[in-house]
Amino acid sequence: MSIWQSILNLYNSNTCITTFTADMISLPTPSHRNAYYLILHLLVISILFSKAGISICIGLLLCLSLFRISRADSWWLHPNRAFLSAFRMNPHKWLYLSLMLLYGLTLLSGANSENTADWLHFVKIKAPYLLLPIICLNHPPIERKMYRSLLLTLILCVLISSVGVMSYYAIHMLESNEQISSGKSLDTPLTHVKFSVLLAMSIISASALALQNKLIWSRHWRLPLYIIIGFLFVTIHVLSARTGLLTLYAVGGPMLLVYFWKQKRYRLIALVSLMALSAPFIAYHTIPSFYHKYHYMKHDLQMMKEGKADNYSDGERLRSISIGLTLWKENPLLGTGIGDLRDRCEQEYTEHYPLSTKKIMPHNQYVMYLAAYGLLGLVLFLLCFAYPITRSASWQNPHLIGLFFILLIYGLVEKPLDEYVFITVHALWFSLGISVADSQDESLAHS
Repeated sequence: MSIWQSILNLYNSNTCITTFTADMISLPTPSHRNAYYLILHLLVISILFSKAGISICIGLLLCLSLFRISRADSWWLHPNRAFLSAFRMNPHKWLYLSLMLLYGLTLLSGANSENTADWLHFVKIKAPYLLLPIICLNHPPIERKMYRSLLLTLILCVLISSVGVMSYYAIHMLESNEQISSGKSLDTPLTHVKFSVLLAMSIISASALALQNKLIWSRHWRLPLYIIIGFLFVTIHVLSARTGLLTLYAVGGPMLLVYFWKQKRYRLIALVSLMALSAPFIAYHTIPSFYHKYHYMKHDLQMMKEGKADNYSDGERLRSISIGLTLWKENPLLGTGIGDLRDRCEQEYTEHYPLSTKKIMPHNQYVMYLAAYGLLGLVLFLLCFAYPITRSASWQNPHLIGLFFILLIYGLVEKPLDEYVFITVHALWFSLGISVADSQDESLAHS
């Protein structure tokens, strides 16, 4: 039996889904829930393989929020009469609103932007911040088993992609190592940085699933999950993207140590600490791609010291951050406007760094928001970004907390929340994390 058939059979059963209120209008039927959960799984798969698929899945989920599928009624589709009141009825509406405000921040910045085309580009790619909370608001809280199934789907997609990456590297090892020596990267489904961060996220989530010892699809899944964790751990070192490695060690390591500390398993704390300290040295001596990446990084830093940062990765990143801070000082409160930021950055490159061929926006999420939205916008962003983890229920979800800190660190070296894939990752998993916590709250309320 296929995974998808298992999912459909599971939700064709007489399982009862709790709702926000007993008199909620137009309760989803089992057939509607089947469609909802199936499209959620397809959305998770699309994160790695298709931006168009992401848009299509979000569009279909929005349709399921506006309409209900019912076999009992004479109509196959009928309007969801609770759509407009769903926000008012939800006890955690402010958590969803904090995600929606991230979209509102970009929307309001249009008043401060002359380049309407660029502004509309950012409005379009940030649509998941508006739509995914609306979708979760208009469906009953997601069950924990289904939430874990979605996580495992992401992990399996990353695993399948990793098998392809590792196979290509094994066949073309010499060519790949030469590419890395010259500052290029291995071929991956997404850019190597995005893929490495998804690898880190998958390793952390898979570890949490294994340690929680929760049944997902089969009672024999724990050993395969540990094997997957090991394979992904090797893959992220072969890929040698520093951002992915940084997020893995800086987030996954402390989370694992805290877990073992609470369990009073002090020998495992010592073992994990030893592994974390020795793994980079072992990788340097045993993984050629890691070795070449390290020496390219040393060369890059040396060029920066000699004042030859033009068109080198680290040098251009630091230069883009410097440009962002310069633009912020010109407009400290409201910034340049997100629509005009690219034009202003290119102007700075033309005037002060004519040798740079990469005219990029600030490679730091926070500096970018300082430059685009000003100090007021950055403060609003940080408040909205952090608000969902201010409640105690969020800290019971290691996947949500892990993603929060991954994005927090990722934003120091990139601008993930202005790129469609990670906007979707952030909006989807935070919306689902709020929804699954709602499910727990409802269970406690009815117990």
